[in-house]
Amino acid sequence: MNFQSKFHGYTTMTDGRITVFLEGDFDLSAASEFRTLIEPWLHRKDRVLVLNLRKLKYLDSSGIGFIVSVLKSRNETGTELVVEEIPDKIKRLLDMTGVTPYLTQS
Repeated sequence: MNFQSKFHGYTTMTDGRITVFLEGDFDLSAASEFRTLIEPWLHRKDRVLVLNLRKLKYLDSSGIGFIVSVLKSRNETGTELVVEEIPDKIKRLLDMTGVTPYLTQS
């Protein structure tokens, strides 16, 4: 059986912010790729870290856990995490799980 990840991500850097674009299905199978994307930027204090979810199609409890983990790490270092362009169905899930009030949205 061939399990190919349906998750993809990439980053862009502009003045004052690092944007991590997440695409596809963000579940447990995406863990390794997500960590690879986020680790270099997680503790940077000189830029705002932004998660762009515009092309995210699916988010399960593992994906929510990864987002919460990033949020906690950023809070511990006193730096900001912004989440932008959240698709409606993903927003509803974040609302139902109680995560939304802790996210800075743009």
